[in-house]
Amino acid sequence: AGVAAVIDSERGDRAPEGAPASVVATMLLEFNDRLLERYTLGGRLSRAELLAGAETVWLGTIYAAHEHTGPERKALP
Repeated sequence: AGVAAVIDSERGDRAPEGAPASVVATMLLEFNDRLLERYTLGGRLSRAELLAGAETVWLGTIYAAHEHTGPERKALP
């Protein structure tokens, strides 16, 4: 609940429509698990590239408005 609370606090009333903060937090933490795996096992991206990518994903997810959310979005089958 800690990450979700931070997301709710940071977004305030500016939160884009879409998944609740608890779902977003869970997805970001799952992303971090994969990121740590890539960092530990190695891959084609350097540490600096992994960190820059992670920063972009986290900050973009929390602070950016999303165009593909809301009632007009098609539901998955």
